[in-house]
Amino acid sequence: MKPQPLSRPPILNPQTVWGLVFIGAIALSLYQAGIWGQDVLNPGGFSLLGRFLQASLQPELSPEFLQLTLEATLTTLAYAVCGTAEECQHYRLFDYADGSRGLGEWN
Repeated sequence: MKPQPLSRPPILNPQTVWGLVFIGAIALSLYQAGIWGQDVLNPGGFSLLGRFLQASLQPELSPEFLQLTLEATLTTLAYAVCGTAEECQHYRLFDYADGSRGLGEWN
C-alpha cells in the first residue's frame, strides 16, 4: 500500500488574508506617523537620558521637595480611595442598613 501524500492548504486562506490585513494596517500606521521620513532615535536625547539616570542615582532630599512629594502622594491616595469607594457603590460591595449584603449586583 502506497502512502497518500499530504495535501497542503491553499496559500490564500482566511488566516493568511487576516495576517496580510494586519501587517498592512501596521505598515500604513507607521507610514502615516512618518517613521520612514525622520530619524527614529533623537541623538540629542542622550544627554537628557544621562541627566535622568544621574538624578535617579542621587535623588533630591531637600525638605521642600519631600514636602511636595508627600502632598502629591496623599493626593494620589485620596483619588484612589474615592475611585475604590465609587466602584464599591456600583457593585454594592457594602452592608445595607438592614444588615443584608449585596455582593456583585450591578446598579
